[in-house]
Amino acid sequence: MLLGNLINMKKLFSIFLLLGIFAFTGFSVHADSSITNALNYLKTNQSSSGQITGGSTGDASAWAAIAFATNGIDPTAIKNPTTSLIDYLSKNPPTTSSAATEWEKWILAIVASSQNPYSFGGTNFVSTLESATYYTNSQIGDVTTATDDWFGVLALISAGVDKSDSVLTNSLSFILSHQNTDGGFGYNITAGSDGNDTAAAIQALVKAQNYGVTNASLSAAITNAKTYLLSTQDKSGGFLYDTNPWTTAPDSDSTTWALMALNVLGMQSATQATNAKTWLLTQQSNTDGGFTACNQWDPNTYACTGYASNSTTTSHALIALAGDGWVIKTFDTSTVTPTPTGSLTPTPSVGESLTPTVVAPTSTPTPTPTPVVITNTVIITPTPQPAQPITTKTIYITKNILITPTPQPQVLGAQTVKETTIEQVNPLKYILPTLFLTFSGILLGIFTWNIFLKKKLTTFLSK
Repeated sequence: MLLGNLINMKKLFSIFLLLGIFAFTGFSVHADSSITNALNYLKTNQSSSGQITGGSTGDASAWAAIAFATNGIDPTAIKNPTTSLIDYLSKNPPTTSSAATEWEKWILAIVASSQNPYSFGGTNFVSTLESATYYTNSQIGDVTTATDDWFGVLALISAGVDKSDSVLTNSLSFILSHQNTDGGFGYNITAGSDGNDTAAAIQALVKAQNYGVTNASLSAAITNAKTYLLSTQDKSGGFLYDTNPWTTAPDSDSTTWALMALNVLGMQSATQATNAKTWLLTQQSNTDGGFTACNQWDPNTYACTGYASNSTTTSHALIALAGDGWVIKTFDTSTVTPTPTGSLTPTPSVGESLTPTVVAPTSTPTPTPTPVVITNTVIITPTPQPAQPITTKTIYITKNILITPTPQPQVLGAQTVKETTIEQVNPLKYILPTLFLTFSGILLGIFTWNIFLKKKLTTFLSK
């Protein structure tokens, strides 16, 4: 009897084990196909400029770049047809009139795409974010909001700034000083807590702690924020925007942000994360593969009355389902060549002179000989001749002279140079010999002719 019970229990255990394996494998296959369909949805929403369109709020391109990179796809390969997503981000940076959050999400996307945030598209995004344009009153962006501070902390950590960087540490302190008593965070420094902003703040706090930024309040703040965030999870597995009585249903955006926070907290395998993934997959469109979000609310009940796929929610879902958050890597600043700051021209203080002091040399300097460059071109200048009588005749003679120059560096062989000289000739030098030869020829002719006539005459008389 006991043996039979043991056998039955063993069979029952094996059945449950097989069901568990089947369930896990089925979920994995479902998740993989969901991710593929969602990535394809983003690709179909890329314009010819490289931009990812169809976002719910703002430009979804930066979020999409992080989503592609998180899932192992280089954003430079996302093109339509030849202009890539990175090309778009490079050519369309935020302006100085843009909100700080635009610069921050660009930095997150740049680093996630293995690009340099210190010179991306010819712009130093990090120095811009830390400039007086955005960093005021020891915090980033609008002094009444907190959103730009936790995204700022994430962006600076992603950019690899020093952990003691004043903008980083002061912004972290600003976040901690505006945590609500329930442990959550609101979208501004006076607002009540909500799940979305608490989830974003958790990412900033945990990343700062892991990065080595020190603050005495950091650990307790993370624990309290985690407690509030989990209180916004619905029994269906999705997350609510907040815990107010009129918030009765979870939504995709709140769930994706909360799931990213759970990932950063190291809770990827926790029941809360598993349930959130299961619920989130039910919000994916069977038509286009995108993840749907509310695009229409009832003004009286705040209940959602319309849903549609959008690129922003889909990008965040892809990051969350991959088990990650907005910061997927940290830039290696050792590869950045520091840019000199300040003026290199010394400014004299009062009573100080910039007149250089002359120091006498300790030894007589040896003059450095000036090198003489010799070329192979020979130029012969004729020596001027005195004026000649009118009978003098000038004759120009051109000669080809082969000159073998002294070997010079990088010069091979001899060079033929045409030399032109001028020679003065006296005509008498040629006339007298000519007259002599002519006169001798005449006498020789007469002599020869006489002999010829004499011979002819003798022959005639002999007949």
